[in-house]
Amino acid sequence: MAAAALGNAFSNGLGMILHGAIERASNALGIADPQLTLPQMQLRSVQLVKTSGGVIGILSGCLLGMCPLLFMNSKSSPVQQKKK
Repeated sequence: MAAAALGNAFSNGLGMILHGAIERASNALGIADPQLTLPQMQLRSVQLVKTSGGVIGILSGCLLGMCPLLFMNSKSSPVQQKKK
């Protein structure tokens, strides 16, 4: 559980760091900030896209944080050794 918590913290921190880099990269690619007005920002469709993007970002970060599990050797884990 500690590894999962550490992976989650790392992925969230990395996401916060990359936030600015992603915005700079989009500006370099010529993708302009939409400059939405307050009534536009309050539209349900805009809020849905914003929430969906946030959820996808968090899930992606959490999945990336689980990548070290791919390299674990389950044969050497204490639980597996007790079963023998």
